[in-house]
Amino acid sequence: MRDEVNGEDIVLWSERQAGALRRLADQHPDAEVDWPRLIDMVESSGRGLLHEVEAEVARALYWHLMLAAHPRAANRREWLEVAERGRRASRAHVEAGAKPRVELRRLYARAVREVRLLGQIGAAEPLSLPGECPISLDEWLGADLDTEGVVRRVRA
Repeated sequence: MRDEVNGEDIVLWSERQAGALRRLADQHPDAEVDWPRLIDMVESSGRGLLHEVEAEVARALYWHLMLAAHPRAANRREWLEVAERGRRASRAHVEAGAKPRVELRRLYARAVREVRLLGQIGAAEPLSLPGECPISLDEWLGADLDTEGVVRRVRA
């Protein structure tokens, strides 16, 4: 069975590959292969990539939300750079095969909690952030919204 990822669903791909290995292990139990460990490694590789992608997206969202919540922060320029680099990196990782599994609304909620936990920076109270994610995953991945565009959508 030839099964290619093609940027679709790396978790599903790794689960299918693990299933194929299980069938192969059933057919060749005496082979000098550590089937359980090999199957676990293949199966967990997809989940591991998904966790990495989610962490990357949440980090990038965090910096976008910091920009929205603290518009007068002294280190705004650095935050802009970090936010944009993080978004570019998260786009690349999502498009590498995790898009069907990424729940942007859940990651947005996690990033909002982190920004709220940080609270005040200097003398300025943070601006409130919407509870619901104001952008879709396709908008996050697309080129139409830059970092400032995401920040404007969050503030709207």
